[in-house]
Amino acid sequence: MRILVACAGFPPAYLGGGPIRTIAAMLRSADARHQVWVITNNYDHGSSTPLVQGSEGWINRGNARVLYLNRGIRSLSKGIAKSLSKRPEVVYLNGIFYPRLSISFQLLSRLKGGTLLVIAPRGELDPGALALKSSKKRLYLRLFKVARMDKRVIWHASTELEKTHIQNVMGKKSLVIVRENDTMLPALADRPAARNLGSLRLVFMSRLSRKKGLHVLLAALKGVKQTVTLDVIGPEEDLQYVSECHDLAAQCPENVEIRFRGPVASERMRETLAQYDLMAFPTAGENFGHVIAESLSVGCPVLCSDKTPWSDRLRAGAGQIVDSVVPADWAAAIDRYAETGAEGWFESRLAAAEGYEEWMRTNDAPHFFELIEKQLEDRNPA
Repeated sequence: MRILVACAGFPPAYLGGGPIRTIAAMLRSADARHQVWVITNNYDHGSSTPLVQGSEGWINRGNARVLYLNRGIRSLSKGIAKSLSKRPEVVYLNGIFYPRLSISFQLLSRLKGGTLLVIAPRGELDPGALALKSSKKRLYLRLFKVARMDKRVIWHASTELEKTHIQNVMGKKSLVIVRENDTMLPALADRPAARNLGSLRLVFMSRLSRKKGLHVLLAALKGVKQTVTLDVIGPEEDLQYVSECHDLAAQCPENVEIRFRGPVASERMRETLAQYDLMAFPTAGENFGHVIAESLSVGCPVLCSDKTPWSDRLRAGAGQIVDSVVPADWAAAIDRYAETGAEGWFESRLAAAEGYEEWMRTNDAPHFFELIEKQLEDRNPA
């Protein structure tokens, strides 16, 4: 197949989080017989520094050729023209609401027709995500349906839960292919080393946005009785929200130490997570949750909301679930965990590593491109 992938970020970008790693992993594991082009931004999330220097042309990266776009409408229009000149059979959009690339290709597909349009919402259609900036999103979705775009799209869902979210918004007859996100993680987890001294080391690793729930965690730590440290790791997405989080952190008692450490590069996430006893993640919703998989892959258990596809795995021993966003409930869970001591933390880390390996053993679905290829064959039988 000739496949064009449009995404807001692609390596060496990393500040956009899991969606960047998903696309990179999907292309890395794709069959080399497919021709793949990627059109993306020449800057990372929230940054103005160019990722690559020189003229805008196709760059070979692994199994794909990548076109990095500079800012401005002229660069965008030239890039789209270059992309469509490749005559892609499939246009794969990473996200639905991003105006610069996703919405541009949606509109062009509506005008041109003939090309198979695939959209991976990446959790943008789950209730928690739609509740943020809801009026703009719901207006666009109404226009999306008025233009009958919903009749022409194949959706990529990471889980059966995300399929339900998509069909709740787009209609029960929407064509949704469920295929778990690709990762570049190892088959076996890194086993943690035991330790005997020190307080509980917590980490929050994600974008600093309201959806990810850092404010819930910080409000909870105001009521924690045990001695704990929390490192907050991730890019600042909403400066007003970040200011709110700093204010909450300043209200925590002396037994709680909080450090805002900023982002780390994607290749350093696993080694960073390995330094902690527990990752706390009160997210309002994840279609997959790369950071959960990465945390478990180094034997760091996850204390998580019940809004991700990992709930059963975590309840089975790889971590714990807090089924509310009430700070007092999170405080109680953190205190209980801290009270188990270094021996209990080590046992939980081993269980997290075992849970990860069990997940990897069951992760053997066909590549998403093969599932799309079957759709094309069904539509255009020989």
